[in-house]
Amino acid sequence: MMKLLTPVLPLLALLGCSGKVVKDFTKTCPKFFANPGGTRSPPTVFTGRNYKQICQIRDETYEYATLYDTANRIPVYSAYKYKGYMNCNRSKRWYIEPQKILFLSASLIMKLLSPVLLLLALSGCSSEVVEDFTETCPEFFANPGGALSPPTVFTGDHYKQICQIRENTYEYATLYDTANRIPVYSAYRFEGLMGCQREDKWYIEPQLENINDKRMRPESRVEHQASNQDYVNSGYHKGHLAPVYHARTQSCADATFTLTNAAPQVCTFNKGQWWRTEKAVARILESTCSSNQAYVVTGVVPGYSEPPLNDRVNIPSHFWTAYCCLDNNKRVLASGGFIGENTNAPVSQNINAPVPVRQLEGSLTVLYDNGNFTIFGGACHVNSSTENRPVLFQRCQRMRSEISRRKCTEDCLAITSKRKKSVHAKQKP
Repeated sequence: MMKLLTPVLPLLALLGCSGKVVKDFTKTCPKFFANPGGTRSPPTVFTGRNYKQICQIRDETYEYATLYDTANRIPVYSAYKYKGYMNCNRSKRWYIEPQKILFLSASLIMKLLSPVLLLLALSGCSSEVVEDFTETCPEFFANPGGALSPPTVFTGDHYKQICQIRENTYEYATLYDTANRIPVYSAYRFEGLMGCQREDKWYIEPQLENINDKRMRPESRVEHQASNQDYVNSGYHKGHLAPVYHARTQSCADATFTLTNAAPQVCTFNKGQWWRTEKAVARILESTCSSNQAYVVTGVVPGYSEPPLNDRVNIPSHFWTAYCCLDNNKRVLASGGFIGENTNAPVSQNINAPVPVRQLEGSLTVLYDNGNFTIFGGACHVNSSTENRPVLFQRCQRMRSEISRRKCTEDCLAITSKRKKSVHAKQKP
């Protein structure tokens, strides 16, 4: 690692501070400009491509704003708020603005960056590993009755909460399992089918390699997440959790191509049964949740019947998804879910008749075997007689053998699916 980074250590040292080149710093970091009479009043911004507006950042906090002249390589001015004399210590380290690195010579850039060009290509999408994604990006979690209701977050240092970002906008949230190198689930908002295009360029999350070090690493050296190389000639697809098909914008669709949002999926299952499931969820939400708020959580269950991909990446036994539709008063209008084995077998219930959320939570509690598991914080339950958790699932939880619990759960899903189909058939005129 040190041999690879030695040529670029001087550059990396220069990038310790961060700045954001923006189109209008009065919108991105307006607090540094006076507003007499309530009217924002910034200094004159000269026109010309050589003048760049910068919001200066330190530890993820905007500190001041600068107008910079790249032709003369000097600032025009910096604007800040004075809050008193703080007797701060001077740092003897000076930094550059990486977004304006274009003013360095091309030969110097190539000489410094050639060892990490692959790394930079892999890091086109951004994300943020956070302590609590319900505080950093809460908009992806349902809030029935006004109470934020995220899925269960398993305890343990190998579970990482991620707010996925593209072009400075949070797009969805992920709970990632660095031990199995697969996500537990991704949560997102469904706002209709937008017809977004597939990018098919996959990225890694550099912060997972060292939570306190945002310097990126070559893909071949990643330890705590999957890499593209793990999937080569494996016979498995990179199965999206937050899918392109449900993306609300093209930027959001591009943001789904991070390996923290994918798990090994049987190719025929990905292109067949699960693809039909994604379409079914979209069809349900477009018909029952139009002009309302639709939340979706999609996850996987670690499997142990197949050896890991490349001796590193767990192959899930199941894929599952659940949705919750709220009206403008935060009342639950509709909810349901699907679960299927990671084979080419059909999902475990009628594609037109999703199982109740409570029932899906019961099966996942057994399959995860890691305490009680809820998808929407134990809420988003539609008042229905079918919402009562089957006694069959409780019996499965009491079994000692993990294999027995899983087999029991599969049998229960098959039984309840038949019941659901029977009720659905009787309701038809």
